[in-house]
Amino acid sequence: MGSDQEDFESYSRFTRRRQQRHLDSFLKPIWLAALCLISLSGWIAAFWGVLNEPWDALGGSSVPLSKISVPHIQDGEPATDTGAHNAPDEQFGKSPQDDTLAKGLSVDEILDGSWKPAPHTFRWAASGEEALLVDQSRPSAGEASFSIRRIVEAAHSDKPGSFTLETLDLSGDDTLLSSYTYQGQRVSPEDFWVDGSARYGLLLSNRTKEWRRSFRALYWLLDLNSTSSTVEPLDRDHPFEEAQLAVVSPDGDNVAFVRAGNIYLRRTRDAAIVPVTADIDPTTYNGIPGWGYEEEVLESNVALWWSPRGRYLAFLHTDESTVQTYTMSLYTSADRHQLYPQPRPVRYPKAGTPNPVVNLQIYDVDRGVPLTIDLPGQLPDDERIIFSVSWLSEQLLLVKQTNRESSVLVVFLIDLERTDMAAVEGELLRTESGSGDCWVEPIRKVVHFIPADPSRNISDDGYVDLVVHNGYNHLAYYTPLRTSKPTTMLTMGQWEVADAPTIFDRKHGWVYFLGTVPQHPDERHLYRTSLDGRYELASSEDTRPAYYDVSFAPGGAYALLEYKGPEAPRTSIIALGQDGPETVAAVESNKALALKTEEAVSVLPQRRYHYLHLGGSSPAPVLELLPPGFDPERRYPVIFSPYGGPGSQTVTRKFAVDFAALLASQGYVVVVVDGRGTGFNGRDARCVVRGRLGHFEALDQIAAGRVWKAKDYVDPSRLAIWGWSFGGYLTLKTLSMDAGQTFGYGMAVAPVTDWRLYDSLFTERHMGTPDHNTAGYDATVIANMTALRGLRRIFLAHGISDDNVHVQNTLRLVDRLVEAAADNYDMMLFPDSDHAIRFHGARKVLYQRMLDWLKSNMVLEP
Repeated sequence: MGSDQEDFESYSRFTRRRQQRHLDSFLKPIWLAALCLISLSGWIAAFWGVLNEPWDALGGSSVPLSKISVPHIQDGEPATDTGAHNAPDEQFGKSPQDDTLAKGLSVDEILDGSWKPAPHTFRWAASGEEALLVDQSRPSAGEASFSIRRIVEAAHSDKPGSFTLETLDLSGDDTLLSSYTYQGQRVSPEDFWVDGSARYGLLLSNRTKEWRRSFRALYWLLDLNSTSSTVEPLDRDHPFEEAQLAVVSPDGDNVAFVRAGNIYLRRTRDAAIVPVTADIDPTTYNGIPGWGYEEEVLESNVALWWSPRGRYLAFLHTDESTVQTYTMSLYTSADRHQLYPQPRPVRYPKAGTPNPVVNLQIYDVDRGVPLTIDLPGQLPDDERIIFSVSWLSEQLLLVKQTNRESSVLVVFLIDLERTDMAAVEGELLRTESGSGDCWVEPIRKVVHFIPADPSRNISDDGYVDLVVHNGYNHLAYYTPLRTSKPTTMLTMGQWEVADAPTIFDRKHGWVYFLGTVPQHPDERHLYRTSLDGRYELASSEDTRPAYYDVSFAPGGAYALLEYKGPEAPRTSIIALGQDGPETVAAVESNKALALKTEEAVSVLPQRRYHYLHLGGSSPAPVLELLPPGFDPERRYPVIFSPYGGPGSQTVTRKFAVDFAALLASQGYVVVVVDGRGTGFNGRDARCVVRGRLGHFEALDQIAAGRVWKAKDYVDPSRLAIWGWSFGGYLTLKTLSMDAGQTFGYGMAVAPVTDWRLYDSLFTERHMGTPDHNTAGYDATVIANMTALRGLRRIFLAHGISDDNVHVQNTLRLVDRLVEAAADNYDMMLFPDSDHAIRFHGARKVLYQRMLDWLKSNMVLEP
């Protein structure tokens, strides 16, 4: 395994190409200008003038959003100077007329999707070696239609790597029904899945939202090989009874679905319904998570997983009987004539209170029996959090657990090789302890099985996992399967592998993954590595600053590659070949958005990227949005817009015309700082916030605020900060610690104000339990009313039916403000709105109110 320095040097070619590109673009105009100069004295005078130009302390390129090209920190340069200086005035474009600037973007434009990239319509079949894609189209009428595509490589083409994208003939038609009638009721499908062999399709309709990711819906089964195109319900005896989840097996023989917290199998061959669980307690769930696991652990509504060939079904059994209930009130959702509010309870474990008790179970579909799972050494019921369940093969299952405070990681292997057993004892593979100042990160989606293959010198089975190596997240190869320590580090260095997704291309022996770039956590690129740790950019042409996302076909031969910025996004299907990716088809170009962006220079903000030392070992990424027609001789009001949650990332190279762009278009300079605690910038930068959320995060916002306050184009009396959710908490914490020295205004939407009031599964991971860290919890409370009273103005907003950050947080803060006789705050509450504040058009009202509030308090210069 080479040293970090050796692996870091594997980037040298990539870095040199990028540096040479920037160097060429910088030198070319100088050489052209030099050829035009008549005398040596003229050249010297011009050169002397350049040397005496004022240099911005942070640098940063500044060009229209449509033509972003951001120089990077070069090796050896201080991180507080990006090496790029204020661009020539002509790069800003001509200053628009005052009335054009005053209009800027509108709230309607931000919310109606007119500036959002058109999403591609493809999704891979969930399993199978064949590259099958579901293609969803949504005509102007609003009804979705679906088709299935197959990638075919030409066998006898003169051109190697020649591909076609075929549409499967479905019952005499290449498009599934966009709507149909069943027992006199019209059904309009909203989503569609297909098994790995394209035998059966699963349709969803009548979706009713539950929480952020969960819902209830009707599910329908379609035999794709039938000539009748008949759609039938999962349960013929109860066709209009909602299910909470349905997942078709990889072989298409069964559909597992959850109804009233229990799992059932629907056999496709004879429509029989087979019960898998039979719990009657309403606080018990099988195959779906409770609120806490959905939000903070699995980040999904799915808690069941088919084995690769469909013989076994693993699932979580959740008991929430000891979890306390938080009850929200719905005032208008049910009936405006109802005299009393409708209660809406949710089992919500707050910090220090009982967590759900979760166990892993496995059902043997072939034998129709549940298997008893014994995991020697697993954590006790009141401590155990199961955050990852990954099938390595048809018989091998890898399970990861942590304790409540996420200070211990326990990894088990379950081997189902014997097919006649009723009880299975898992093996403890490894136990890892997080250091006292950090937490074990719940990485869920990276594990991939590497089967033995003597033809490729792979002597034993193994798997790839994401681990922390020298302070950064990297890929490790474990082989033989039961080894407790990595055999080979596949990546290393001062950059990070993203926590998902990865794939192993068995044909060519490469592991593909997404990662950042050294010193540039705001980028994402597609990489690949061999199993001996030789990693590289998947494409040698991919050297410009960019942000990519990827979705891999289950077989590992193809991928949907999404370029997400900084220019208008585009998506292609690529084949993962030995010599690098080849384009199969361009599936979304967003040409209309690209053209619209080019034509909107007078409305869209200009973007600058900076890297700023604020404390700690890694510079913080900073995004600055400048108003269109930016004039460095003017003094602008500034709005800081942090999120700042542990492991999060807001500063990226993604294309976005969002609320921050709206603010900039209205004449504000907007600054987004990913300070300490945020993700993809190394473990030290993340983990310093352990046990004292808000402290270092606020210090970094204050430090950056002081840098901007000193800039010539900033009005030092008009600095504001605003945020939503954790960003709302960080806003209030910053204002409390800064006490008006930097920021005079603040807007906090749906803020946490006391971490004892937030859910245990998130809070205890980063704070420990209240019993173990009483002083830390006390320090996080927004309680400095003297500082808040001294501000010029504060704006608060919250959805009354927020199931995530309860309105209790804002109301407790308001009570403290009342006790302190503060009169410098305004507040809006939104009936029946959850954390997103959208009920009855509330988001538009909120954004417009915030704009008006800023204009009335931070008066813009004419």
